Amino acid sequence: MKIIRLKVKNSQIIFPKNHEKNNQGICLAIGNFDGIHLGHQQIINNLYSTAKKNKLASAIMTFEPHPAGFFDSNKINNYYLTTLKQKFNIIKNLGIDYLIIVSFNKNFSEITAENFVKKILQDNLNVKNLIIGYDFTFGKNRQGNFKTLENNNFQLQEINPFKIVKNNSEITCSSSLARSALKSGDIILANQILGRNFSVQGSVIRGQNLANKIGFPTANVRTNIKQIHPKFGVYQSLVTINNSNQKLPAITNFGIKPTVTNNINKPLYETHILNFADDIYDKKIKIELVNFIRDEQKFNDITELSYQIKKDIIKVKNIINSKVI
Repeated sequence: MKIIRLKVKNSQIIFPKNHEKNNQGICLAIGNFDGIHLGHQQIINNLYSTAKKNKLASAIMTFEPHPAGFFDSNKINNYYLTTLKQKFNIIKNLGIDYLIIVSFNKNFSEITAENFVKKILQDNLNVKNLIIGYDFTFGKNRQGNFKTLENNNFQLQEINPFKIVKNNSEITCSSSLARSALKSGDIILANQILGRNFSVQGSVIRGQNLANKIGFPTANVRTNIKQIHPKFGVYQSLVTINNSNQKLPAITNFGIKPTVTNNINKPLYETHILNFADDIYDKKIKIELVNFIRDEQKFNDITELSYQIKKDIIKVKNIINSKVI
């Protein structure tokens, strides 16, 4: 998959120097695609099939930083469901040809809907098919919508919301709902919306070595500052080391370690991989959160903490064993 970076400076739309308009045309989907949840996947699958049917290249346009962060600085950090790298890898695996990353800044936010259509979609990208979500808006002051896009020189498709069932009721998959579920500890709902386990990635760092001393060695990871913090607590998890195909059962605590430190500014993922003793310092790992076990809590001493960890591990093992057929 090829990346095309687009930016706007002094009202000028700037594509890479080596960018050439696709004379045959492209099939394009536009959106933030944060999380690439089941609703996003419905759009992307439609994009892929439409491009194949019309013998066009498939492309996704997304924005970095997230426009929400541009308009509200509180949504810059601890917000993203997926980092840009994660987003790239997921979209690549869905078979898309191009990822167009728009640098979202003040200049870009002031482009009118009409100029966006003419100067970007038509003049530079030669869009033949455009696919958008049901709630898509664009252009200065979000004045552009489905009606703005009608009657142009491309075929237009609007994809309906994707719904899932929870407690016998239908709910619409959305990034905001996934964020809310993660913040409340409802990891099962978050994963259901995403269509996969919520995950974080990072290199294993050295900690205080306390967990190892009490018999539960952990792989400690701090992740991208922009990525959302799930609820502090203990989770059943899966760990992948260095992009291997093997997912190792584990138990993960995400939080501030209140029993031993209480560093509220630097929450940490501490993962104990079950029945595992290899040295993985400095290796890159992926942690998938599967089930919420309990809230993070402060214990009176290390002995009490150790006792609770044993109980947590037993609970996780019982969950795993209960799913073995």
